[in-house]
Amino acid sequence: MGLVAFVLWRGRTYDPAFFRPPNGEARHQGLTLPSVLGSWRASAPAWFPRERMYEKIDGRDVLFLQYGAESLQCITWRGSTTWDLYLYTLTTPAGARGVWLAEKPKGATVLPDGATWSAPGAAATHCGRFYVYLSSASAQPSLVEATNLLSLVCQHLPTFGSTTSDPATLLPEDGLQEGSREFLPSAAFGFQALENVHAARYEHAGAQATWFVIRERDPAAAAARVAQYAREFSQFGGSQIYRYVDGFSGLMLDLWERIAHTNALIVGVREAESFESLTQHWALLQDHLGGHLYGEAEKRP
Repeated sequence: MGLVAFVLWRGRTYDPAFFRPPNGEARHQGLTLPSVLGSWRASAPAWFPRERMYEKIDGRDVLFLQYGAESLQCITWRGSTTWDLYLYTLTTPAGARGVWLAEKPKGATVLPDGATWSAPGAAATHCGRFYVYLSSASAQPSLVEATNLLSLVCQHLPTFGSTTSDPATLLPEDGLQEGSREFLPSAAFGFQALENVHAARYEHAGAQATWFVIRERDPAAAAARVAQYAREFSQFGGSQIYRYVDGFSGLMLDLWERIAHTNALIVGVREAESFESLTQHWALLQDHLGGHLYGEAEKRP
């Protein structure tokens, strides 16, 4: 009975030390961020491990868990406009970018940095292995303010330079079809072999195709992944298969594709309408990645 009374008494008693740490920062179980960023002040911090994220985002945790979410941290930033911050920590930069792409509304404006989008009442960015989302209930919130706040938050995140290993950065902007970037964490393109795929649609000289990249943990894993995909490709109806030193090309449902690996990197072109188109896109992809990756002449069927 005494313990119950103590708990009830604590629940009615305001303890400033519990809500505001001695150094004045918004400290809790998540990342430590300053209590003031620009003209905004932090309030109502909360942290949710992966198994409890559903409590905050109404069951939408399934999407984030698919991309490797580890936790969710929430803070309300009060200034001229009040913004609710949702800071997701993911296992990899690829997962953070994947969530950013999956959450991007149709018609959202992508900023020149290529990593931030804005839409009415919301803005989001990915920084290393963090996905940062802002929302506001204001009638016409300033999106300039939102992007400024996003920038300030990202300056305090421990990115560890991890963006340099993000394979999504290998896909170029030249020829990219707007809004076509995507991250496929599993069963990419309907095949079990391909996981953690970064893909985008490109057009060159009127010919379209999908380019994709995958970074494996080491060269042996990359070779095994390509070999597994070759088996699935043949099993599910692929034809006119031509094997190369580090991969293969073939025809599936009247569309051409080619995949290969070099070191731990897997690259591919798919959904090309002709072998000529496949060859063109493959050459462009190789040129973009530095050329001379595979050291084998094209083989025309």
